[in-house]
Amino acid sequence: MSLLRQTGSVIAMNVRSIPQRLWMSLATVVSVALVVAVLLGFLSLANGFNQTLKGSGASDVAIVLRDGAEAELNSSMSKEQADLLGQGPGVRIGPDGHPLVSSELMLVVDGIKKSSGTKANMPMRGIGPDGLLVRKQAKIKEGRMFAPGSNEIVVGAGLLREFAGFEMGKTIRFGTQNWKVVGVFEAPGTVFESELWADAPVVQSLFNRGTSFQTARVVLTSPAAMPAYVKYVKSEPRLQLKAQSELDFYAAQAERSGLLIKYFGWPLGIIMAIGALAGALNTMYASVSAGLRRSPP
Repeated sequence: MSLLRQTGSVIAMNVRSIPQRLWMSLATVVSVALVVAVLLGFLSLANGFNQTLKGSGASDVAIVLRDGAEAELNSSMSKEQADLLGQGPGVRIGPDGHPLVSSELMLVVDGIKKSSGTKANMPMRGIGPDGLLVRKQAKIKEGRMFAPGSNEIVVGAGLLREFAGFEMGKTIRFGTQNWKVVGVFEAPGTVFESELWADAPVVQSLFNRGTSFQTARVVLTSPAAMPAYVKYVKSEPRLQLKAQSELDFYAAQAERSGLLIKYFGWPLGIIMAIGALAGALNTMYASVSAGLRRSPP
């Protein structure tokens, strides 16, 4: 009973002292809430990023990069190597009678964010004639596809929502050249929707990339054809490239990106939690001290 009376006395004392420590208590509650909100925000960001990347890949599309490269920007391949990729086993033939292969290159350009009015990086991808066909999720929503050999671009719907100046008919300047927006495409739930697309040979010429590419996407007849195609790319001595399914590629990208976000989120959350705990302890000790001063001798 003595323990219960002591507990009741402490609770009663804390309730009576609420008016004296109201703001300090509110500050503690807000601190704890911020810790939870920041940590949940980082975890949600990591999960959302993972889901978007994983949804971007197809099990019957092989993505080919330089052997040892982990990302598209770090890869490179020659035109001769890209041409050999269409000769592998299980490659699907397109409507024009040629293998469905899209040799591509990717670079980073600047745009103006609508939300802040500041510059931010965005990906610009040079794609081949089959660039749209190798992405089943993508379709032209407004306007048309760019004309081969022209300074025309099509804009992803996601990028259009985030960046200013990419509406239909607008002219954008990248480097020393002007580009005209002739279409808007959508690819729901994928990273492609946040890209600009242009004709690969034009991008090579205007950005001094010679005849080289960075990656190639190859559509296969079925997911079952993937192992044989991966083996072909690995064993062909003229290639020195590596192939994997888009699904596996983006799953690996998602894992690395998710871990990076969590590595930043968890330490920050722990530091903030320690600060919130220190604030709560300080509030408690101040409350007890004030109660002792008011107690009769």
